[in-house]
Amino acid sequence: MDMGYIAHMSSTGLEAVLFYVAVYLFMNLGAFLVVMVVKNRLDTEELEGYKGLGVRAPLLAAGMTIFLFALTGIPPLSGFIGKVLLFGALIKQEIYWLAVVGVLNSVVSLYYYAGILKKMYLEEATANPAPLSVTISLLEKGLLIFLLALTILFGLWPTPLMRLSTFSMNLF
Repeated sequence: MDMGYIAHMSSTGLEAVLFYVAVYLFMNLGAFLVVMVVKNRLDTEELEGYKGLGVRAPLLAAGMTIFLFALTGIPPLSGFIGKVLLFGALIKQEIYWLAVVGVLNSVVSLYYYAGILKKMYLEEATANPAPLSVTISLLEKGLLIFLLALTILFGLWPTPLMRLSTFSMNLF
């Protein structure tokens, strides 16, 4: 996000920052919703609690996977569009080194997130006693699906949010 502050010195940069802040909100709220549900149902905040989540709570695991991929900037999710806009603004201002640092940071985050995905899908739950399934309330499920939809939608169809970003920038 710091690169956004440098990039915002141009109108393109400010539009990119506004777009990324919006999609970052959806991605993070979704990821932390999954964290909250895991904490409340499994009574753990440790990564070990995510072991076997792909079997015990497929919707939660799929949601977390999409949010982590979006945060990393993998297409066709909204985080990818946001990062392309930010990196594009940096390149337009010829701040190449910062764009390279941003891309490298995304690669490092993908490595970290891969560890979480490994726990969810490739490791079996070892908690004693490990619940065979993790239930989520209707409200949590609805909020998760809503945040997933926004994260995916603005990756596939970013135009409305980009227009809103441009409109918001022009207000000032």
